[in-house]
Amino acid sequence: MRLMRLSKISLLLLIFFTVSLGRSTPGLITFHSIDIDPQTKEITIDFTIPKKDFIYKDFITCSIDTPDISLSPWKANKPTVARYDSSFKEAKQVFNEDFSITFVAAREYCKTSHHISYLYCSYYRHSDKKINHIEFPLSFPTITPQSNEIIDTTFTMAEDFEPIKRYQKNKLIERYALIIVQITSMMVTSIRTDHAKYFALLLFLLSIFIAFFYFFKKELKKQIRIKELLEIIISLFIMAIILYLLIYIYIISTPLITMILAGISTVSAGLFYIKKSTKVRSKNLRTFCTFLGMFCIFGTLLLSFKALQYADQQFNLL
Repeated sequence: MRLMRLSKISLLLLIFFTVSLGRSTPGLITFHSIDIDPQTKEITIDFTIPKKDFIYKDFITCSIDTPDISLSPWKANKPTVARYDSSFKEAKQVFNEDFSITFVAAREYCKTSHHISYLYCSYYRHSDKKINHIEFPLSFPTITPQSNEIIDTTFTMAEDFEPIKRYQKNKLIERYALIIVQITSMMVTSIRTDHAKYFALLLFLLSIFIAFFYFFKKELKKQIRIKELLEIIISLFIMAIILYLLIYIYIISTPLITMILAGISTVSAGLFYIKKSTKVRSKNLRTFCTFLGMFCIFGTLLLSFKALQYADQQFNLL
């Protein structure tokens, strides 16, 4: 009973935390489209920039949830300006005044009605300090056949139909792969810009697992495999937190010190997982720990070479 109560509280807290990541600001964005033809639309998204605020060019992305519709690269009606940003430690191209982006959405020709699609636009506004997402409904008119048009629904040869079907299937797979790549890119960009929130999320999850491990240690003594799994999960969260700390150290310290600390952390993690693989009872966990240990040891070698390179640049050792 206590386990169910703790799980429900943890789930509610996690949902509350994740909902706060990346809300949009719809009052500063307007959207309109023009029909070029029944299958093509020209879309314009207007961005309003308040004083002392700006939007990063590199983080503006547009995508659509329907694979039958393709989007052209967007073009802006205003030029960008270079602005140094301490968050990224480099100059970024930004829009510091009201601007619009324009692109074309084209749908493959079909004679059936199509459900409403949703256009997604992501952007990074400096005042928000995070990636914002906003969606717009997009619909194409229904194409109906003319009265004198003959629609042939029969196929005389199956051999002629199979290559067409195979081609359409391959094209659909390519579109889904492109959507997955765009979503992955958005996630990586979000982790890069909202790293403080994700670091807090890691600490929150780690505290949940540690609390679970502590309050149910008597029950876990009887469930050895679950206990071992929790230990591995906690160690993975600790590794992720150490990685975030190394990123922060890299910002305020020299690359040589960062690489030395990264090498020490990686070899320690490798030795830990290799030693852990000899103690766990689960065969799958044993294989997983062995793989992680070897991966960390191999990573230590690469980090050592990188640290030697930085040492040579700083002290001229070679």
